[in-house]
Amino acid sequence: MLELLDGWQGEQDGRVYVLNTGKARLVHQEMTLKERFQDKIGNPQLAFLLLMAGALGIYFGLGMSGTFVPEVLGAIALLLGIYGIGLFDTNTAGIIFMVLGISLLAAEIFTAGFGVLGIGGGISLLIGAILLPREPLMAMEWYSAFRATAIGMALAVSGLSFLIVTMLFRSRRQWKESGAFFRPASRATAVEELSPCGAVRMRGELWTRW
Repeated sequence: MLELLDGWQGEQDGRVYVLNTGKARLVHQEMTLKERFQDKIGNPQLAFLLLMAGALGIYFGLGMSGTFVPEVLGAIALLLGIYGIGLFDTNTAGIIFMVLGISLLAAEIFTAGFGVLGIGGGISLLIGAILLPREPLMAMEWYSAFRATAIGMALAVSGLSFLIVTMLFRSRRQWKESGAFFRPASRATAVEELSPCGAVRMRGELWTRW
């Protein structure tokens, strides 16, 4: 295109302009993290899948409340889908995700979320930091420092919450393994005639069947 436009003449306000584009220097500019994220989420198919996943997550979460996993993931997916189809602009979406992240972190502190709310809050803060709106009158250095702080906090909170969830599942697994002591043993010594009821001695305790 630059070669075809080289030497082209155009007139504006009585003046003739000649384009010299034959030796123009091309500058390739890569998309930023924010632009790549917007490009992926703006895909209509992905946005529709996120909307469906978000709606289903909230639906199943309300039906089996207590785990917080479907509700949190559903809310994040639903907001991403709404943003992807263009109902939210970037500034509005960034603010919503920041508020959602702070709310989930506060809920994790005051409720027994078992780390799930903390992970969801960290993810929301990370998305909000990527979509952070920029005020032209504010210095760019301030936004860079704030975004780095928000991303660092989101990663730290998500990592800590993931560690809590991992330790919780590990403790539950250990409890199941040690819980065999409270189940009847495979062998016992009869202290009374079992015909069919009676008493047996097992692990130093008397078990009676009536």
